[in-house]
Amino acid sequence: MDYAMANEELAVRAQEGDTDAENVLYENVYRLIYKLSRRCLTLCSRAGIDEDDLMQECWIGFHNAVMGYQTGRGMFSTYLGFHVKTACMRALNIHDGKMRVVPTVSIDTPVKDGEDITIADMIADESIDVTGGAEITDLQRVVRGAVARLTKREQELVNIVYVNNQPVAEFARAEGISPERARQLQHKMFRKLKRDLAIQAFEPYYMHEGSASDRRGQLWDAEFQIRWHDDHEAIERRIDDGISLYLAWCSDNSIQPDVAGQRRELVMWEAAQLNKT
Repeated sequence: MDYAMANEELAVRAQEGDTDAENVLYENVYRLIYKLSRRCLTLCSRAGIDEDDLMQECWIGFHNAVMGYQTGRGMFSTYLGFHVKTACMRALNIHDGKMRVVPTVSIDTPVKDGEDITIADMIADESIDVTGGAEITDLQRVVRGAVARLTKREQELVNIVYVNNQPVAEFARAEGISPERARQLQHKMFRKLKRDLAIQAFEPYYMHEGSASDRRGQLWDAEFQIRWHDDHEAIERRIDDGISLYLAWCSDNSIQPDVAGQRRELVMWEAAQLNKT
C-alpha cells in the first residue's frame, strides 16, 4: 500500500487500525519528537531516567496524539507537540513509581513587592468550564487572565490558531490582512503576554534554588519541570512554554480562553467538590 500521504491522513489511517500507517507517521515525525525530548534529557538523566526510557514515554505520547487527533484541527505536528511534552512530564513524575506533588503558587501572591494588588486581582472574572474532569492550575488561571486582557483581535487570533488549531493564514483570511501581518500580530500578542505583571510574578518561583529533588518536583507545574538555565533567557522560555501549554490545554478540552457566561458550571463544580469533603 502506498503511504506517500500527509501526516494528517496517516493519523486517520492509524486510528482505523493500520499499524503500518502509524509506523510511517512515527518515522515522519521522529525528528520533531527527538528535538522536543532533548529539552528535558539532562533533567531526566539526573533523575535516573535513561534516553531509552524517555523515548518510550515519548512514543506513548505519540500514540496518544494519533488516537486523539481530529481532522480539521490543524497540522498533526502541532497537536503532537503537546502530547510529547506531556510524556516528558509523565516520565519525570512516575520515576521510582511515585507521583510527585507539584506545589502551586498562591493566587494571593502580590504581583510586585510592596503593592497590594495580588495575582487574584488580576485574573479575569470569566470562568472556564471545569466539568468533565478538566483541571486548571493557578498558573494556568494567571495565563488565562492575561489572555482575557488582550484585545478582541488578539483573542480571536488565540482562538483560531491555538484553540481551533488553524494556521495563521486562516486568521489572516478572516481579518482580511496579509499572512506576514498576521504573523507580526502573533509575535506582538506573545510579547504582551510575557510582559503581563501577573505572569512575571511567577519568575521567582521558577528560579527557586532548592535541591535537585525539589527542582524535579517543582519545575513541572504542567510543563514547567523542564529547567534549562538560571538566566533571563531561561525565564523567557519558561513563560513561552507556559503560555503555549495553557493554549494547548484549552484546545485539548475545547475551551475558549475568553469565553464568559459560564459561572453556573463553575459554581456547580465547586459545590460538588465541597460535597466530597
